[in-house]
Amino acid sequence: MNEAVKQYDITIIGGGISGCAIARDVASCGYNVLLLERSKSIGGVWQNNQYPGLRLHGLSAPYRCWSKAPSWQKNSASNLYRPTQSEILDYIHSLVDHDSIHVQTNATLQQCENVSKDTGATSYLLQYQISKGESSQQINATIQSRIVIYATGPVGTLSGTPHLPIDPERVQNGAFAIHSSDLASFRNSHNLQEAKNIYVVGSSKAAIDILYQFSSQSDLVQQIKWIHRGHNFFTSRESMESWMISSNTLVQYIRKYVYHLASWICYIQAFGILSKVSRFVPFFPAIGKPLTKIPFRGGIESRDVLKSVENNFSYDRQILLKENDEGKSIRVNSDGIIEFHSATESYQVQENDVVIFCTGQRHSTNENLNLCGSNDHSFKLHLPSMDTRCNTNGIFTVHSFSQIAPVNAMLIAGLAVAYLDNPHYPTIYKSPKFLQIISGIYRKLNGARDQSAWALSLLYLGGMFYKLQPLVTPSIIGDFGFHYRWQMEWFGKDLDVREQLVPLMLICLLQDGGKL
Repeated sequence: MNEAVKQYDITIIGGGISGCAIARDVASCGYNVLLLERSKSIGGVWQNNQYPGLRLHGLSAPYRCWSKAPSWQKNSASNLYRPTQSEILDYIHSLVDHDSIHVQTNATLQQCENVSKDTGATSYLLQYQISKGESSQQINATIQSRIVIYATGPVGTLSGTPHLPIDPERVQNGAFAIHSSDLASFRNSHNLQEAKNIYVVGSSKAAIDILYQFSSQSDLVQQIKWIHRGHNFFTSRESMESWMISSNTLVQYIRKYVYHLASWICYIQAFGILSKVSRFVPFFPAIGKPLTKIPFRGGIESRDVLKSVENNFSYDRQILLKENDEGKSIRVNSDGIIEFHSATESYQVQENDVVIFCTGQRHSTNENLNLCGSNDHSFKLHLPSMDTRCNTNGIFTVHSFSQIAPVNAMLIAGLAVAYLDNPHYPTIYKSPKFLQIISGIYRKLNGARDQSAWALSLLYLGGMFYKLQPLVTPSIIGDFGFHYRWQMEWFGKDLDVREQLVPLMLICLLQDGGKL
């Protein structure tokens, strides 16, 4: 091997929260890490999303890596605190601020080749390309790594560039069409009071946060119309956190079975059952008009936020789009006017009106992505090859066995350290059952009766939670991310990966027959 080729213990592909959390945890054990990120900055969605009011929506106590607790935990006694976008982004940057971590941005992986010899130790030769300067000069680089970790995210729509369902350049009547991530800068240069109507499009968490912010501005509330497809379903954050805090074994078992039941319903695409049940369960508040074809869009949100949005933007302030296809329900007509089409009426956006699209971010290319039959090109899954990206030879892929991204990363960090300490130690990646579950979920995706974006998203996540999670952490009652110890003995502490995480993972690493 050419001596000029740099060598690393671990190469991580992807610089979002998962990739950076893994990098910090393995570096804390003395291994050197190369992290490759194709964007100009690390941080993933936390770098790209900057809409006003953005905070962590999910459970906050486990939203961290194992070896370095975030400052909002160390400086606060409240384990229910919701960190802001800037706090989380600062935390992500602090994770890779380590002597053993080298970050390369604007880097695109070109090739990953197994060059292992007969020594029994794995070794990979990676070639990647770096874009330099405004001219985007391409520089090729080659490194050698003992193991490779793919942390590119299972759902392609969770990162990329802000997505607008229309071309703003086609709007000719003086109306404004902006993405939610541009709202803060837009308000610095425009007066929203000048708009007769402000349309907030979408029922995502971004839309809810923006509507909540507008709720406190009485001079704007009457101008706002909420446009969505009706699938608004949120879990009460306070109820979920209080369940997670409880160390009562009975509560943990109840939580586990409720969680698995909801996952199973999503996996079999029985969304109607979920929407009907949610209306009668106090910690599953559903807001907005009656649920439509895909009866789910949302996540975890605080009760006061949901109640405020529901009170201020009731049914008569909402427009329910008639089609699941964005091109039919939202379009720019031949006169350059934005149109929204509900089941009964059409609406035109007038001069000076503002349309805020809370429509997420999407990849601009299909490279390394599989569309899984999505009819609107909005949902893409990374389908790792069973031969090259999810195997027993030092290549790992971060899978979503938990609702909390850093918890998914934590498993891989534990596996990586265990593997580097002893490559012959049996791990869950050597269990045929693991690959059978992953392959079965992907077959289910391709054969699903409903191939729309969010139906596939829920099927995927439901399958992972219902089938994979019990295999990954069988020693924990339910999802590792919902374990009460996050709120108690682990809260705000820098934990030792080898002494605490790896032994916890080793309990969970199964071979056939359930024995190590």
